[in-house]
Order: sequence, then structure tokens, then C-alpha cells
Amino acid sequence: MGDLNAVLSDVRGWLDRQPEPQEGSAAWYGFNNLRNFVSSLEADPSASGLERACHALGWHISDQYGAYEELPAIAQFNDRVKAIAAGMRRAD
Repeated sequence: MGDLNAVLSDVRGWLDRQPEPQEGSAAWYGFNNLRNFVSSLEADPSASGLERACHALGWHISDQYGAYEELPAIAQFNDRVKAIAAGMRRAD
């Protein structure tokens, strides 16, 4: 859980440092997708919960690929959580 808490803290810190995008812009949707991702991780921190959250955010990432400059950072958060979920599965 410590690794997940570190990612959640990093996501929150990153979001706090970003200027709020214009409502309705691709970045605005992306930031809200990231906020929903965090909520999903907090609601179900099990391996399957992490995998579901990553799958959903992954669809948003692929759908919005190249639409705004912050997207690679959002994708990195998703990748970190995928790695945590994989580690949880290996430990089972």
C-alpha cells in the first residue's frame, strides 16, 4: 500500500502544481479523468481495483493521445499503478 500511497501523493502534488485548464479543453477532460482515477484507486486498492482503474484511464489516454502536453505525465502515473498491481498479483 505504501507504493500506491506514494503514487497518489505524487498525483495530487502534480495536479496542485498545474494551472487549471480551460473548461471543456482536452487537458480539462484529462485532468478530470486523472482525478477519477485517484478516486477509483482510493475506493478499491485491491489488485483488481487497480487494474480496472488503469484500464479505464488507459482508454482515455489512448483516445486523447497527443491532444495536450500533460498527457505523458498522466500516462506515467497509470504505468506506475499498473506496476504496483502486477507486483500485488505476483505476491498472491
